[in-house]
Amino acid sequence: MRFEELEKCHQEFLMYCLWNYIKGKVKRQQRDQVIEPTYEEYKSFFDKFDEEYEIVDGLPESNACNPFSVKFKVILEVNK
Repeated sequence: MRFEELEKCHQEFLMYCLWNYIKGKVKRQQRDQVIEPTYEEYKSFFDKFDEEYEIVDGLPESNACNPFSVKFKVILEVNK
C-alpha cells in the first residue's frame, strides 16, 4: 500500500522517524533552524522513497533499500 493508504498512526511513525533523522542532521551540521516538512512533503518523499508498504509486527515496512538523503535549502527573509 502507498503512504497515503497507511493508517494515520503508521504515517505518523514514518514521519517521526524521518523528522528525528532530519533533526540529528541539523544538529551535526550546526544549523540554526529547520522547518518541519508539511504532510504533502512527507507524502511525496515516502511515495518516492519506498513506494509500497506493508504492516509487519504492527509497524510499516517496505522492501526498498533506499538510504535517507537530506538536503537543506536556504531561505532568506527580511524582518521589518
